Amino acid sequence: MPELDRSRRYLLPTALDGAEAQTHLSVYGWEDRLSSWVAYSTSICGRSVHDAGLDLEDAVTCPRCEELRAGYEAVFTKEDRTPPVAERRAARKDPRYPAVLEEIRGFGWPAGNPMVPDGWADTLATHVMAAVRAAEEE
Repeated sequence: MPELDRSRRYLLPTALDGAEAQTHLSVYGWEDRLSSWVAYSTSICGRSVHDAGLDLEDAVTCPRCEELRAGYEAVFTKEDRTPPVAERRAARKDPRYPAVLEEIRGFGWPAGNPMVPDGWADTLATHVMAAVRAAEEE
């Protein structure tokens, strides 16, 4: 795999298990705990796939993956605005971070359910704190 930015996610070709042998797209990201790139789930069309050592340039043969590609790439374009890893780590170490995280966790719908699920509250708080820190540096 060519040198990729470990703070980003990518669509990479993967192979379908079974007789069809189609090439699909799966979302991959860097996992620090494993020190490797991992697929976040099945292919974007929902089929079970495996990493078959395909190259980034390999043609995708699944029509549904091709239909969905543009939507995923649009999301990833927005993620390009994600602060780099070093900035995210610094944001989480900022003494104001716990208050930002608690504030985000406190937002709820009238029925009492959280607006931001707990796993995403940390991500949102990190992005908010990184943006605050960047604005202060300007």
